[in-house]
Amino acid sequence: MGRIGIVTIHGTNDSGPIEGEQWWQRNSEFTRALLRQLEGSAEDTIDFEPYIWSGENSAHDREQAGIWLVEFLERMSKSYDRLHIIAHSHGGNVALKACELLNWGKANNRRQIESVSVVGTPFLSAKTSIFFPLLSVIMLALSSAGLALVWWFFFFEFEPVELEFQTGSNSGAGILFSIFVSVSSLYILFSALSIWKRSRTAFRKIDFDHRLSVVWHPQDEAIALLEKIGRLELAPFPLGTFFRTTRNVALIIAMLSLAVTMMIVSDHPQLNPMASQDDPPSSIMNFLVIAPAVFVATYWVFRLAFGALPDLLVRNRLNKIVSGILKGSALGLDSDVRYHPVSPHPVGRQFLSHELEGDLAEQMRRNSEVGLNKLLEKYRHGIFSVGDDGTSIFEQLSDDVETWDALIHTTYFEYDEVVTSIAEHIVNQEARQC
Repeated sequence: MGRIGIVTIHGTNDSGPIEGEQWWQRNSEFTRALLRQLEGSAEDTIDFEPYIWSGENSAHDREQAGIWLVEFLERMSKSYDRLHIIAHSHGGNVALKACELLNWGKANNRRQIESVSVVGTPFLSAKTSIFFPLLSVIMLALSSAGLALVWWFFFFEFEPVELEFQTGSNSGAGILFSIFVSVSSLYILFSALSIWKRSRTAFRKIDFDHRLSVVWHPQDEAIALLEKIGRLELAPFPLGTFFRTTRNVALIIAMLSLAVTMMIVSDHPQLNPMASQDDPPSSIMNFLVIAPAVFVATYWVFRLAFGALPDLLVRNRLNKIVSGILKGSALGLDSDVRYHPVSPHPVGRQFLSHELEGDLAEQMRRNSEVGLNKLLEKYRHGIFSVGDDGTSIFEQLSDDVETWDALIHTTYFEYDEVVTSIAEHIVNQEARQC
């Protein structure tokens, strides 16, 4: 007999204490149902170990949670013979991040993790680029050269740069310069190591060897919504945006140019090409002759320079940047990592896909439809009333327990078939060890 630890990882906005009735908490209905099925197939002692993270819709928080999960699993591996992970929603991305950091594909790096089961996970797989590994190598070379020069200065009394204070002494300047170079080099060094580590993790292809089970419903609201958001073609700046918005400013600039023209013409009457040398006109006449041309020229030069050119040169780039920010807010992509579009499957991984279909999928859809209709009737008046504060209505809706009970995404663990699927995956992976 041995000890089996089952690590449960909650999803977004689902944090809390270790004990409770949420699926991932100890002594919940799900853990009790799963334990009943597993105890009939194994003689080992089975414990549930919830892993609690912030639950924020943030790529940075998920990445940090994956780093801390590595430490959590290493501690658990000292107390248990084998570990199994069950994760829901973005908890699945946290679990996969930890597996990448552990280089889980290699047998000697499994850390007793026998299986990973993810349920309703909108997978966000990082894109890889050769630019960042090359950048980290350049930064490492630069920082190493800087540190080498500093060491040479201190240990061989060599001053690479002659910097003299006003007093005429260069020893103090040399020391200050060396400290500055040292701090800068160390900063570049640690930044380069961080970039190298993240790039190496992104390039790492994990062979799960079918130890990863993916359970999902084709009408999962979270996956579907995030997938559609990722595919939206947003254009915050339509063609002509900059050109149209420069109209009023161009008028103001043109009027100011007339004031400047008036002052110039009063001092230089010869600027009027129509003036007679024998009978020079007054400054006002000069101004009235030149003003229309100055006004039109200033107006259109400004609109073309600050309106038409940005429309042609920078509008598309700005659209990509702003739409990326807007999509990132919904997807929680607040880190500097680029991701593939949201998918119900992990990119480039070997896994067992368990798509819920047939009677179970239809039952989940009907139950969700009934719950959503109840919510619509409950909040219909507040949502569709003109002049009411919509913010408070949607806050009530998000805090209402019935909201989460009405979604397929949050009710997977209420169905026996899902519990059975997870139990079978754990049992099958345990059998591979025999």
